[in-house]
Formats: sequence, structure tokens, C-alpha cells
Amino acid sequence: MMTMAYTKGQVDKQVQESKSDNVIATQKISKSARVTKYKSGKIIIKLYNTDIAIIDKDKIILNSGGYRTHTTKARINQFLPSSISLFQKGYNWYIRQGQDVKDFFDGIVLSI
Repeated sequence: MMTMAYTKGQVDKQVQESKSDNVIATQKISKSARVTKYKSGKIIIKLYNTDIAIIDKDKIILNSGGYRTHTTKARINQFLPSSISLFQKGYNWYIRQGQDVKDFFDGIVLSI
């Protein structure tokens, strides 16, 4: 599993670049969450005002926005490939990809 980290500024830049792309569709998936698909192939999942997942070609960038809640975790998991999961043990969040387990942190970049 390849793991990288983006700073908040880099994540913001990814989001800004996405917003300049042409939107194909936006779908509301719950009262507080929506998915936006762009012509470039990029997909952004937004929960309230936080982009919790940016899916782009061969990578996914995850971000809790500091809100480590059941809802945030559930929405992120809803859009992860079946080989990747976000889980909690105690108060800590972890990413499982295959047999590999890593600490979760905002801006984590996973190869998909």
C-alpha cells in the first residue's frame, strides 16, 4: 500500500483545480452529503462543508476535516473500494488496505 500525505494547502489546491473542471453531475446522497463528478473523472464527496474524499484516477485523498464522527467515517467508507476500509479502535482511526493497517490522518493519499 502506497501512502502519502497532502498538507491542507495541497488538498485545497486539488479541490480548487477540481472546481475549475466542468461538473458532469452532483447528487445529494443524504441531508448533509453530496457527490460531484467532473469531466476530468475526478469525484469529490462533500459532507457539510468538508471535502471528505477526492477520488482521482489512481488515488484517493481522505479528510475528516477534524470531525472524527460516526457519520464522517460511514460516508468515507461508503465510497472506498472494497479492498480499503476506515475503522476505529478506541479513539483512533485506521485505514486497512488488504492486510496492511495504517494510522489515518487528514490529507492521507491512498493508491487505488
